[in-house]
Amino acid sequence: MYFTEKYYSDMKETLYEGEHKSGLKVYVLPKTGFTKSYAILATRYGSVNNHFTAPGDTEATKIPDGIAHYLEHKMFDQEDGSNVFDKFSAYGANANAFTGFTMTAYLFSAASNFYENLETLLDYTMHPYYTDETVEKEQGIIGQEIRMYEDEPDWNVYFNALRAMYNVNPVNIDIAGTVESIAEITKEKLYKCYNTFYHPSNMVLFATGAVNPTKIGEYVERLITASDNPGEIINHFPDEPSHIAKKEIKNHFDIGTPQFVVAFKDAYIPGKGEDYVRTDAEMSILLEILAGRGSRLYNTLYEKNLINDSFDASYEGELTYAFSAFSGESQNPDAVYKAVCDEVTLLKKEGIAKDAFERAKRVCYGKAVSLFDRQESFSNAFCRFATKDADLLTYPSFVGKATFEDITKRLYQLDTERCVLSAIYPKKEA
Repeated sequence: MYFTEKYYSDMKETLYEGEHKSGLKVYVLPKTGFTKSYAILATRYGSVNNHFTAPGDTEATKIPDGIAHYLEHKMFDQEDGSNVFDKFSAYGANANAFTGFTMTAYLFSAASNFYENLETLLDYTMHPYYTDETVEKEQGIIGQEIRMYEDEPDWNVYFNALRAMYNVNPVNIDIAGTVESIAEITKEKLYKCYNTFYHPSNMVLFATGAVNPTKIGEYVERLITASDNPGEIINHFPDEPSHIAKKEIKNHFDIGTPQFVVAFKDAYIPGKGEDYVRTDAEMSILLEILAGRGSRLYNTLYEKNLINDSFDASYEGELTYAFSAFSGESQNPDAVYKAVCDEVTLLKKEGIAKDAFERAKRVCYGKAVSLFDRQESFSNAFCRFATKDADLLTYPSFVGKATFEDITKRLYQLDTERCVLSAIYPKKEA
């Protein structure tokens, strides 16, 4: 397998890129000084991909909500009855997997026996095994997990914000689905989703640490036997209107302090490649200006005891949705909501201060560089970007070259008419 080298002078890092004949993209970032090596195999498949036309099909397939997460669980079943986690443990590795809105990933970290663990990773993810009995058994297990999340405050306040923003986009559906939707899952539907989305041409492999690109390429050549790229997967998404679904969603949980998410539904949806990186970088700078520790908004809210150190601002942009969110704990979420909207309105009127812009750029550049030292976080983010044909290693340079005019334009993406409040409060005593 042939690799090309790409050197990033800003970061003093060399990335090796290769493509297997099946279409699998392989990225290797050798790094010294780390005690562990890390590998992650990710597919462009998540909870929002619930309506699609598979390559070669003439009709679209609609699947039950939660099936991507369900399939992730079932990937660990082996035909011989063995346990994949036992195999990883035998070689001293910690293994895991996760499902998001647009990506499912399988990963491990290990201080030794990297290639034996890589073989395990590539073997079990390429050989699914589902039976009627195991699928039915898993419904009870995941049903319990769903009920657990229903009682999780952080999860609920976040998803209620999504439900308030989005009318029909499937991002407003819980990643695990519902007890009713997973009851509709069969082994045939699992195989349909696996055969559609788990072809290597729809996946990326990333490895970092004390690893050798040539040797990784040899393992990929030996273990990936899938055919050539079968063709394009057509995902069908409903037309999401620009307006929000609800202005606010409030409920009560067994908590001590109220929690909130104030979120702006973005009208601008980032594209793939450089636009994906640029948008994320510029929105991060804008949110640092608005709500960073040195911002007027943060200090005003903090001095009025309306927030504590949990206050945070983040941007999430994918290929079918995008939003900015301000979250944390507060005794008065309504006051925080008003303050955020007022600050956005005032900043548009006054304009962004040049010194605040420069300070935010320095902060965001520092955060971007420090991510390279957090192996797991960096690897997961790398795959999130790679599945959008975007290069995470260019992120610091996009932060560095963002202009004052760029960030000012991003400010006008925040529309108070598309701002929602999700809040949860302590349960009232009877």
